[in-house]
Amino acid sequence: MADGIENFSRLKSTKVKISKIDHKLLIFENKKDGILIGEAMCQKNYEPQITPFGASIEKNEVELLTLFLEQREMVLDQVQLIKAHEKGLTLEIAKQIYAQHQDRYANVSKIIKQPSKARGQALFNAFLMDFERHQRNTHVAPYALYKEE
Repeated sequence: MADGIENFSRLKSTKVKISKIDHKLLIFENKKDGILIGEAMCQKNYEPQITPFGASIEKNEVELLTLFLEQREMVLDQVQLIKAHEKGLTLEIAKQIYAQHQDRYANVSKIIKQPSKARGQALFNAFLMDFERHQRNTHVAPYALYKEE
């Protein structure tokens, strides 16, 4: 049974035992002498890709954003960062926003006399507010008027 299956289906999962014989998977009830429930055939040969130890995998946009903001001493809320990414935050926009408001972030960092975690959270919250402001101020070309005749 797969962990986290409730996130993918509304149907209740059943624990099973699986045996591999040649190019077949045999699926049994989860008992000592379980009854055969079904078989699965391989559609094509599976050859796992072996990544050499230490080989770097290209990071996705959220990971790049995380790295960029953490290097600027921000303590991130990943859920909020992902929501901002879904609303259009990219690494390029993050760099623009940070460059525009760098002085303000330095002042916030000096003003807050809390531990570094609280200061980092405050910086991240300020960054999110700046992103929201950036989204409101971004000018989008109006669509051409459509007129039915």
